[in-house]
Amino acid sequence: LELQYYLKKISGAKVPIVFEKSDDDNIKIYVGKSKYTDELGIDDKDLKYGAFRMVSGPDYLVLLGLK
Repeated sequence: LELQYYLKKISGAKVPIVFEKSDDDNIKIYVGKSKYTDELGIDDKDLKYGAFRMVSGPDYLVLLGLK
């Protein structure tokens, strides 16, 4: 919700929050580890405490981090 709030504040666009992957042409933003980030081969295994990883591709952005 926080990411959605700030994206709207910055751009005026309301980015929907969904929990299942869709086949539309929209850019996907994956927040946290999921089966979708696993499918992309992106993980948080080598991150240290407090670290994060941002990875972008042709139609996605992945945001992973450890608390």
